[in-house]
Amino acid sequence: MSTHAEPHRAAHELDVVVSRAGAIRCDRDGQPVALHYGSAAGELAACVSRVGVGDRSELSKLVLEGPRQTLAQVTSHLTGMALASGGALCTGTAWWCAPAPERVLVLAEPGDGDRLQSRIRRLGARHPDLRIRDVSHAWSAIAIVGRQAGEVLARLGVYGATGDPRSVAPASSLHLAGTEV
Repeated sequence: MSTHAEPHRAAHELDVVVSRAGAIRCDRDGQPVALHYGSAAGELAACVSRVGVGDRSELSKLVLEGPRQTLAQVTSHLTGMALASGGALCTGTAWWCAPAPERVLVLAEPGDGDRLQSRIRRLGARHPDLRIRDVSHAWSAIAIVGRQAGEVLARLGVYGATGDPRSVAPASSLHLAGTEV
């Protein structure tokens, strides 16, 4: 098993957007995140009537790679469930997504991500073909909330050509403004 850690997260396009929107930032678990935009009432109104975007870049983001069988065994051992290629599941402490048969992405709160990474490393002794990369500092993450969140996701193409989320694997990717999302 190999482990790869990225250096502190560099400025991303999301940082520019958040700054332009007037974000007041704080440091959360070593990551700069938007705390608020100056008006709690205004932010709540936007989420209730339209949509809001939350910066969740402080989340732990792990990439597990290896043969399909190895990933199935490791994921099943850690979650107690099977994760189909293209599928996603939530264990209560982490989201597990399989965008490809030989790749699993894990999103978790920082402390949970550290514990998961330790458990995965221990499993790696039995699975030398398992690779884990911690991309927490290299990747951004957002949450889209509000009454029109589904409409925003549909316009971004997340629901596929038909617009029906049931026809698209939950863990899929697309290119938006030249960036894989």
